[in-house]
This record gives sequence, structure tokens and C-alpha cells, in this order.
Amino acid sequence: MKNLVFLFALCVFFVSCEKEQSTLTTVSGVVKARNGEAIIPNARVYLIKQVIKRSRNQIVMDSIRADENGYYTFSFDYGPAPNPGGFRVKAEAPLYYSLDAKGGTAGEPQNYLQVGKKQIHNVELWPHAWLKMRFINQSGAYSVTTNSLFGTNSGFGLFLSQDETVTSICLGNADNRLVYFVTQQRLGPSIGNERTVFCQGHDTAYIEITY
Repeated sequence: MKNLVFLFALCVFFVSCEKEQSTLTTVSGVVKARNGEAIIPNARVYLIKQVIKRSRNQIVMDSIRADENGYYTFSFDYGPAPNPGGFRVKAEAPLYYSLDAKGGTAGEPQNYLQVGKKQIHNVELWPHAWLKMRFINQSGAYSVTTNSLFGTNSGFGLFLSQDETVTSICLGNADNRLVYFVTQQRLGPSIGNERTVFCQGHDTAYIEITY
């Protein structure tokens, strides 16, 4: 009888060890600038449990501060990944966009972690940049309006203006698509135009638009 009890306890022990080994997950990496080589020190890194594939259905399980070399690591055992969904990491830092930021990453992979494995995952953030736009009204048009760029503004509308300069925050180390609409007369049709401008991270790009 004692032998049976011992064998049962041994089986329970191995089953529990197997469970622990199958769900113990370690992820580490560095936080760096998207489309660049710059390491981002001291970023706040979050371990996220994504319940379903929508940003509003996420739970912050843990957070740490990356070191001065941008390095971070998480080791956790929260059981199997939720289905649908999974575990992932994201980061935030001043003057950078998270890949969860508004308008930026529709269709991009969520980079779910492999539960029960040790893995490397580098987190990328878009650097801020600024686009300075000078609008020159040579045709006497009633107005010119622009779309929203990646930043915090909702676009610009300039009315009966001959010469105006506006600045918008936008994606750094990336092409930014500026769409603007010119209306010659009040309540008249608008004609769409488009410009693409590369903006260096943490720098200001400049364009002139004559309409």
C-alpha cells in the first residue's frame, strides 16, 4: 500500500513538473527605434495578456523599466495562452509612438509570445518627427484642408489665407502621406492632391505647397 501511495505521489510530482515546464515562459530583448538602429534606454515595458485581438481587451500582467541599454526581461507562468489571443509585450517612451498608437498599425502582427519557451523579442517604437508645411495661396482659392497625419492633430483647415505655415507631429524614420484638398469657391467642389515626405526621427522636415 505504501508503495502505491509513493507511486501516486511521484506521478503527481512529475505531472506538476511537466505543467510547470510547459507554461513557464521567458522573454527578453531590447527596445529600439523603428527603421533605425538607435537603442531606447529606460523605456517602460509591459507584459500584456490579450484576451481577444482588440487593444481594448488587454490586461497588463506586469511592467518593468528597461535598463540604460534598452534591455528588458520577463519570466512568468500564467498558464496557457488565451484563445483567441495570447501574451505579448509592448513599450512606451517619451517622444516615441507605441505600435498600439492611434492610426499606426492596423494589420500589423501582434507578435504573440510562445508559451513555455525562452525567446528573444525586440520591441520597436516609432520616433516622433515634425512636418512643417508652408501653404501658399496663389490661385485665390477659398480654402485648403489636410488629412490627419500620424500625430495628435486632426488635420488643418486654412480659409481665405494667402500664406500660412503649420506644423504637425508625425512618424519619424518613415514616409508620411499628406493629402490636401483645395476648394476654389465656397460650397464648391474640392480637388484632392497628395504629397509624400520622408521625416527623420526627432527632426523637422519642411515642404512648400502652392495652390
